[in-house]
Amino acid sequence: MPRLPTEQVATLLHLDDYRRLADTIPQIVYAARPDGLPEYFNRAWYAYTGRRAEEALDFGWSDVLHPDDRLKTSTRWLEATAAGASFDAEFRLRRADGVFRWFAGRAEPVRDDAGTIVRWYGGCTDIDDLKLAKAALRESGYTSHGLANSLPQIVWMTDADGKNTFLNHRWYHYTGVDPLTPHSLAAVTHPDDYELAMLLWKQSLASGELYETEYRLRRNDGVYRWFLGRAIAVRGANGEIVEWFGSCTDIEDQKQAQAEVRVAYEREHRIAMTLQGAFLTERLPSVEGFAFDAVYRPADNEAEIGGDWYDAIELDDGRVVISIGDVAGHGLDAAVVMGKLRQTIRAVAPIVDFDPVAILDATDRSLRREAPDTMCTAFVGIIDPRAQTLSFATAGHPPPLLQSNETIVELWGRGLPLGLRSPGEGRGDSLALPQAGMLVLYTDGLIESTRDLVAGERRLRDALGTLHPTTAEPARYIAERVLADGARDDVAILAVTIGARPRAAAAPR
Repeated sequence: MPRLPTEQVATLLHLDDYRRLADTIPQIVYAARPDGLPEYFNRAWYAYTGRRAEEALDFGWSDVLHPDDRLKTSTRWLEATAAGASFDAEFRLRRADGVFRWFAGRAEPVRDDAGTIVRWYGGCTDIDDLKLAKAALRESGYTSHGLANSLPQIVWMTDADGKNTFLNHRWYHYTGVDPLTPHSLAAVTHPDDYELAMLLWKQSLASGELYETEYRLRRNDGVYRWFLGRAIAVRGANGEIVEWFGSCTDIEDQKQAQAEVRVAYEREHRIAMTLQGAFLTERLPSVEGFAFDAVYRPADNEAEIGGDWYDAIELDDGRVVISIGDVAGHGLDAAVVMGKLRQTIRAVAPIVDFDPVAILDATDRSLRREAPDTMCTAFVGIIDPRAQTLSFATAGHPPPLLQSNETIVELWGRGLPLGLRSPGEGRGDSLALPQAGMLVLYTDGLIESTRDLVAGERRLRDALGTLHPTTAEPARYIAERVLADGARDDVAILAVTIGARPRAAAAPR
């Protein structure tokens, strides 16, 4: 059973990070809570069963399992979750049209450093064709392989030790290789795939578990194509393995489609990164008595660009509008929405008499118009350098921190995130700024880098407490201290040094 370090477990716990990957897999993939109750199914589950999301999570497996398999499968699942052991079973699942097909199911628990199960991950592989073919061959006493030879897949059988005993006609037609030729499998398997395929095959021979892997097989014209190889063990009356029944299914077209999706996704990612950089402020204000510094850091894996932003603009009367926000979601759509909201704040600030609540209301209307199904947290503040004051309003965003004289104050505000709030529901606040100190605005990726909010907030306070007033790049200093273990989500930080000589800071970095 896998046991992962805490930080890796924390990453696995964030299911949204894996939906995109899981939804591209043709097999059914699911996740369950430590007690075994389901909490996620991938797209293949809904396509096969025809169930809606609320039905799948409310009823789980009970209404799609074959009546003859429910008790045995449920009992085995309960035994596995109670013991914290691997789950393996074969069962029939009802398709959306009412037809039942055989599946091989497997699930493993994921544990933290203390050995506590934090989630179950599992998958179901369709083995109905293998079951039918095996049954047909059994009924014929293996004297006739007509059914196996009529299948479009390569079908094969071995003895209990893995020695080949049968290959259907499709093998010969595709490879042109006689299986009796020494090392025939090695001769047609791509050199980069052969070692792993054989390693997994030896593991299945030793454990009796389902064999499944992907590899490239050379066609008789020298062209390699991707295949999905599977095999199940056939057991005798005493439970011992007597033979293996397997198949190889051509998945080249599926692989090509996945590659095209990956290329399109990488292109979208590059466009989103370009937009993100274009939307973020190129140069921050230079104001007497204040110094502005900012940093944007994407997630370490760079799998998805997010919708985080920061901004600071000096107006004609000397006041400075600062903002920070986080658009829900990732990718190009989030980056585009982020840019529009940031521009809205810039445009409406002077025409609503510099009222932070009115600015957020106008931004909320823009979000509902441009992306009605999207949510965004945001903070808007207005610094008056002459009066040494800050007025601000919040839309569900983490509270900025104001540090002065070794004291750190959280600037809490009221108001739901943009996309959820009612007009005028937020409340603005104002306060006198200290003669010297630091104001730090940030997005939640900063304090959620380890999925432990308490630890993240403590790191941020410690970094702010050790920050020297003369530090040239305070935002970078904070990011490096808090994100010492890496950033799991994108992060934006805007740091305002109060009582400093003015300087302009290039951004983002």
